[in-house]
Amino acid sequence: MKQNLTLINCKFSIFLLMTFLFTLPLKAQVNIGSDTNPNPFSILELTTKISPGGLRMPQLDNKERVAVQEKFNENTATAEAAKGLVIYNTDSGCLEFWNGTEWISLCADTASPAACVTPAQPSEINGNKFVKKGAKETYSVDNVEGVTYKWTVPDGWTINSGDNTNSITATASIDAGYGTVTVTPSNNCGDIGITRTLNVSFSCGAYNLDGEWVDFMCYNLGAGADAAINPFSYVEGNADGSGGTLGYLYQWGRISDGHQLRNSETAEGPETNLDDNGQVAGDNIGKFIDSNNDIGDWRDPGDSYLWYDDGKTVNDPCPDGWHVASAEDWHNIFGGIYNTGMDITTAEVNTWKFINSGNGGGLLITPSNSSKPTLFLPAAGYRTDDSGMDDGDYSGGQYWTCSPRGGIGSGRTTNSCAMRFWESNGNTSIRIQSTLGTPRSQGYSVRCIADE
Repeated sequence: MKQNLTLINCKFSIFLLMTFLFTLPLKAQVNIGSDTNPNPFSILELTTKISPGGLRMPQLDNKERVAVQEKFNENTATAEAAKGLVIYNTDSGCLEFWNGTEWISLCADTASPAACVTPAQPSEINGNKFVKKGAKETYSVDNVEGVTYKWTVPDGWTINSGDNTNSITATASIDAGYGTVTVTPSNNCGDIGITRTLNVSFSCGAYNLDGEWVDFMCYNLGAGADAAINPFSYVEGNADGSGGTLGYLYQWGRISDGHQLRNSETAEGPETNLDDNGQVAGDNIGKFIDSNNDIGDWRDPGDSYLWYDDGKTVNDPCPDGWHVASAEDWHNIFGGIYNTGMDITTAEVNTWKFINSGNGGGLLITPSNSSKPTLFLPAAGYRTDDSGMDDGDYSGGQYWTCSPRGGIGSGRTTNSCAMRFWESNGNTSIRIQSTLGTPRSQGYSVRCIADE
């Protein structure tokens, strides 16, 4: 209402002035407030000798100024014609005039600091994508002066502080799931910019034999990182393993150099051109190395310390705060006897169940005292060590551990331990290797566990 009245008053004042001017067609110059003639260089003069006062320009706040601007911003010709339009901005406390492209403040002869420009999309959101159970996290974007930031978090989360600023702290839900953290910019003119989004997964894991909670990442490495995908579903995704829940397939002990992509090129091995960290060097970087021999390793000589179950190494492909789960880690959330094929119904801790959605299946893990699943391990297949080809068998899952066969110092330099499960005729078995091993040149899934 205020905006409409102001505009009406402004128009009415101009109308009266123009009426007055046009009623004096024979007089090219006008002096208001005095019966004296105006100076020869003036078209209009306002004199205050008889009745002291001043010229009061239309008083508009930022929102009202936007409404005025919209009238002549519809096309370039109108905006050009509006050059010289003067208002008093009640938000900035300054006279401002339109120069054809923007409002100029007469306080400093510069562009008005309160100019209403739609805020740009915020910078990438800084913060964890993979969140531990009930963790308190900080998310932020670069701060821009004059911009307010509105945040949203997944269902079950709580924003503790910082809403409407460029940085918040939030506490994750204790129930496992996935969702988005979003931030939307706005200004005091009511302009809203493009929302920035960060996909997060949270609170996945299982209880161990001691009744303690253990945090696992919700996805296999390479899966779910850049898309909001239900971590408890079987989604094939892209040919390289991304964009779904299956993820990449790693050769034991290797970094994420590109070889882990399901459709990466292959090269004949074993590889002898190695860098200081024991990784592939030269032309075969990023390629899946076939063993094509009885060694069973992608490199020669073998090295049992590339990944290690007594501390994270520089070659561990898991993100900061996480590492490749060990054979002991898997055993502690299932129980039973190492190296033996065990029916999943014999689990000593948690409830393990093989589910099949029609597209594919996997192991669903639920705490014994709950009906809500907290971990899903898809039957993601594997790449063979002799050809690098996808085996094509998706009835089970093969997951590397960071543990070498028999442990460090056992002399087993070409094999390492895996956690494997398979479904057959409605029955599902699991084997957690310790003294048994698997050729390191095989391409298996990797699931990361939180650092202590």
